[in-house]
Amino acid sequence: MKIHHWRSEHTGVVLATLLAALMRFSSLDHLPPQAWNDEVWVSARAYELIQTGEVTAHYGAQARGGGGDAGLVFLTVIPELLGLHSLIASRAVTAAAGTLAVPVAYCCFKELFADETFKRKRLVALLAAGALSYLPYQTILSRVGMEAGSMPVMYLFCVWQIQRGLRRGAWSGWVLAGLVGGSMQYAGLHTRFVLPLMAFMIIQAFVVAIPARRWKIARGAGLFSAIGVGLCLWLIITYIEHPAYLWTRGRIVMNDLLYGDLPPALAIASNGLRMLGSINFVGDNAGRHNVPGAPMLDPVLSIGFFAGAIWSVVNLRRSPLARLLLAWLALLMIPSMLTVGAPNFERTSAIVGAPISLAAVGWGWIADQARRLAAWPTIRWPSLALAGLMAAASVVWCIYTVFVRWPQTPTLREDFMVDTADVLHRLVKRAASEPVFVDVIIGRIDPPLLALGFRDSAARRVSLQDCLPLADGAPTSATYVVNSDRNATSAKMLTDIYPDSHMALDQFRLWEEGSITEIVVPPGARIPEPTHQPLAEFMPGISLFGYNWSGPSARAGGRLSVSVYWKVTRPIESDLTAFFHIQHSGSGEVPPLAQSDQRACASTFPTTDWQPGMIMMDWFEIPLPADLAPGKYEMVTGWYDSTTYARMAILASDQSYENYGAVIGAFVIPPH
Repeated sequence: MKIHHWRSEHTGVVLATLLAALMRFSSLDHLPPQAWNDEVWVSARAYELIQTGEVTAHYGAQARGGGGDAGLVFLTVIPELLGLHSLIASRAVTAAAGTLAVPVAYCCFKELFADETFKRKRLVALLAAGALSYLPYQTILSRVGMEAGSMPVMYLFCVWQIQRGLRRGAWSGWVLAGLVGGSMQYAGLHTRFVLPLMAFMIIQAFVVAIPARRWKIARGAGLFSAIGVGLCLWLIITYIEHPAYLWTRGRIVMNDLLYGDLPPALAIASNGLRMLGSINFVGDNAGRHNVPGAPMLDPVLSIGFFAGAIWSVVNLRRSPLARLLLAWLALLMIPSMLTVGAPNFERTSAIVGAPISLAAVGWGWIADQARRLAAWPTIRWPSLALAGLMAAASVVWCIYTVFVRWPQTPTLREDFMVDTADVLHRLVKRAASEPVFVDVIIGRIDPPLLALGFRDSAARRVSLQDCLPLADGAPTSATYVVNSDRNATSAKMLTDIYPDSHMALDQFRLWEEGSITEIVVPPGARIPEPTHQPLAEFMPGISLFGYNWSGPSARAGGRLSVSVYWKVTRPIESDLTAFFHIQHSGSGEVPPLAQSDQRACASTFPTTDWQPGMIMMDWFEIPLPADLAPGKYEMVTGWYDSTTYARMAILASDQSYENYGAVIGAFVIPPH
């Protein structure tokens, strides 16, 4: 058994990993500010997975823009189960992935550099991994709960294990690469651009290998491919069943490029030049991915990058590493080259291994050249001191960039849709002291903000299309958040009931997920008295406050519409169902001629949650038979237990049938 001794480089890896953790987890809850729609969407889907247990390979109907990948959702379940219930639980995953990428990067680069001729290969690998720990754009991508932040650790691990399989003949390398390579296909569309890089590594090694080793490489590659395909078979089947999931998102992001002002070939070439320039000169302008305009590498690393690029070109024929790094750079620029708005650091997060390793190799090459100088004994210590100062300056500048320059970005609040999250936080705070009712649309997927944001608050999720919880003379105000894109009636009904109410927000956009209207009812507001107010009190603590209906104009074959107001007199321990029955006057007949039974608020606000003093407005539509004979009819109402079907006793009524229901109205079907 080989014993690995602790080296100074290992201490460096530990320190670099701690720096990465500090850069990624410090102030993570408010830098960047909460919260971009995509990271809320990921956290909402993770919460949904925990609640329902419904696992999917790819989200189609629940995602905008052609679908959403499930990998980050699966991982976000972990912090959710650990108690991190947040709009931005996905940030914990990407921050952890960005931190773990540092030791993985060291192992990866150490393996890649092992057969090269430059000195101090472990130190060069440490320099590359150390750069990954503090680079601003990588730090920022790790602090945002989106797929890009989770990718580097996965592809670096795969490159490391493939290199182990190629260089050492380690079967465990091929197996681990297959496991992670297959799994990361669930992480995002951009991970698929890493596959050509892995193929390049294998083909290059096969071509230069002696014949005796080629068969071993082929078997290892076959094992890697079989495991990878096996792991993503579920995803492949999903794409076969739903082809649009595979290509719709790519088509969307490429449309502007294909049909823009420039011919596609010229536009792609222009994007390629912008991507090259983004490494050292002008980077991504989106605050969600980068400090706008900042390049990937700071000036210190850029010097090493140019030296490393020269070294790679000079050694292109001799060195597999030189060819790999240049191929890495070219292949992983493609996602950004194929879309509008290059450079886009989110879509090219997997490129980072090439610039930082070229920078590290470049500085290693510069150090080798300096050691060959005749004056080296004299300039050694000044050179090392200068190198230390430059390294410190690089780290300090990048920390300053992330924690000082980035928060001062003028568009950062807009980039992260902070105003929308602020509305949520304001409503959650209000719900702690007064009623807040948030609309649920039955049978439709909730906007992530509504689905997730109110789950741990006192706000109530209610289908406002099916009922309205009302207060009559309440000492506090009440707030209603109506999903106005899908519910066109509730806002008007509330303002009609409460003329003194006001719209705090009208058609306020929830990112791309719809709009809400916020209606605030002032303290002491009274509701209009219903037209009909018969006496009807039921055992569990419910009385009839009154109702409005279309009874006098009823016709056979038509519908009887009833708007009923229930008053809650004490806490209710059972989940109850209300019924409205139509029967001949004075008959008490069973079964009734027509009926409508429904649980409170379409089951979104059961009677067990009703509070004393509350008035619930509910709607019933009772279809009348087409053959209903002319004559006198009555409407009977009551309640029964939704589980046992036991009728609720009638405490008081103007007219009732024992153990059945209270008669609250009469109407006549005229002769035909």
